[in-house]
Amino acid sequence: MIKSIGILGFGNMGEAIAKGVVQTHPDCKIFVYDKSEQKMGNIFSPGIEKVGSLKELFTSVHIIILAVKPQDIYTILEEISPFSSEKNIISIIAGKSTYFFAQKIRTNNICRFMPNIAAQSRGSSTAVSFYEKADEEFKTSAIIIAESIGNAFVIPEKQMAAFTALSGSGIAFVFQFIHALSMGGVRSGISYNDSVKISASVLKGVYETLENTGKMPMDLLTTVSTPSGITIEGLSALEEKAFNSTVMDAVFAAFNRSVEIETSSD
Repeated sequence: MIKSIGILGFGNMGEAIAKGVVQTHPDCKIFVYDKSEQKMGNIFSPGIEKVGSLKELFTSVHIIILAVKPQDIYTILEEISPFSSEKNIISIIAGKSTYFFAQKIRTNNICRFMPNIAAQSRGSSTAVSFYEKADEEFKTSAIIIAESIGNAFVIPEKQMAAFTALSGSGIAFVFQFIHALSMGGVRSGISYNDSVKISASVLKGVYETLENTGKMPMDLLTTVSTPSGITIEGLSALEEKAFNSTVMDAVFAAFNRSVEIETSSD
C-alpha cells in the first residue's frame, strides 16, 4: 500500500500522474509543489494537497516524483540536497539516468518513467526502469504508480531511448495517421469530425483485436485482404508510397535523437 506521494512539478504530466493515483488509490495522500504560483493555483482536485516548500514536500511523503523541466534539474538538485538523501525517487525527466540521480541524491531507490501524453486519460504506455540497487518494495510501489496512468512496461534502462521513440513519439505518429485516415474519409465524402470518430473507433478495435486474439498484425492483415478486393487495393497504394519503410524511418529517427539526448545530458 502506497501511503503518500510527493510530486515536484505540476505541469501536464505531473497533474496526470496525480489524478491517476487519486482515482485508482483514493487512500493515498498526494502532495504537490511547483515554483509556479499559477500552476499551484490550478490544484483543486480532491485528494491533492499543496505544500509550501521543497523541504515540506520531501519530509511529508514516502515517494517523490520529479516532474520538472530538464533544464531546471540542476538547480532543483542543489535545493533539495539537504533533505533528499535516502529518499524513494521516481523521475520522468528525459535523458537523466538512474545512475545520475543515484550519485546526485545519494540513494539506491531510483526509478525512471517514460509515459506519453495518453497519461491524461489513463491510457499511457509507460516505460519503467530501475537503478540496479533499488529494493523490491520500492519497485512494486513504482509499478503500481505507473499502472495508475495506463500500462506499465518494465524494461532495462538501455532500452529507454527505443521505448521513447516507439511510445513517446509513436503516439504522435498515430495521431498523424488518424488525421490522414480521416482526411481520406473526407475525400471520400464523410465529414472530418465523423471521419475522426470512425478512425478512432477503428483504432480501438485494432487494439482490442490484438489484445484478445493474441495474433500478430500481419496475420490479421492478411485475413482482411481478400483476392482482388477493396482492402488490397488500398494496401497496394500504401506500398507504392513506401508506407512501412517511412514509419520505420520515423521511429528510428526519433530513436537516434533520443540516444543523442541520453548520451549528452549526464
